[in-house]
Amino acid sequence: TPVPEARGLRKVSLQTDWFPQAEHGGFYQALAKGFYREAGLEVTLLPGGPGAGINLKVAKGDADFGMNRSDDLILAASQGLPVMIVAAVLQHDSQVLLVHAASPVKTLDDLAGRTVTASVGMAWIPWLKQSRGIEFALRPQTYGLAGFLADPDAIQQGLVTNEPYIAQQHGVAVRTLAISASGFAAYHTLFCRRDLVRAEPEVVRAFVAASIRGWSDYLEGDPGPAHAVIL
Repeated sequence: TPVPEARGLRKVSLQTDWFPQAEHGGFYQALAKGFYREAGLEVTLLPGGPGAGINLKVAKGDADFGMNRSDDLILAASQGLPVMIVAAVLQHDSQVLLVHAASPVKTLDDLAGRTVTASVGMAWIPWLKQSRGIEFALRPQTYGLAGFLADPDAIQQGLVTNEPYIAQQHGVAVRTLAISASGFAAYHTLFCRRDLVRAEPEVVRAFVAASIRGWSDYLEGDPGPAHAVIL
């Protein structure tokens, strides 16, 4: 349902979780093709990146909506942040562990005794260790691939939509191990402040509906409009 026209276009912002990329395609498609405006919204997409602080930005009102994993948001809410998940964009989180094609690491159980470059503090790490009964060392994530590409024994956390492509561009063959394969199946979600849901539910409904329309069009139609904005 569009936001009532009498109010004009309602300005809202979405804080994404990384720099513009295909994983955000549906939102950029909705922006480029005017789906948000048709829903009565003037939307600004705020690029993320390392240390973007998505949860805090939304909680403080610096952004109206945010993108993040459901596990991270559940932890944030349990710690008192006034945030609420309003839609699941990806049914399976795109996080993977990247290994070289010739690596002896074939399954998640093979991580035992090895070192993994990852974002320390993420919920999937203790889950994986406890559910598999394994131990592995952690090296803090650097958000770059130079070290991984140079070390054939390296194991690094990444996104299936991003790092494998970058490695391919550098001529390095890789494989991926989906973290969701461990049973840790977090959604990738849209969220906002609880008070926005209570005070302006029509804005939340309009934003979610237009975003879903954008994703359907991006995946089933011509993704060119979104790519033109992303690139």
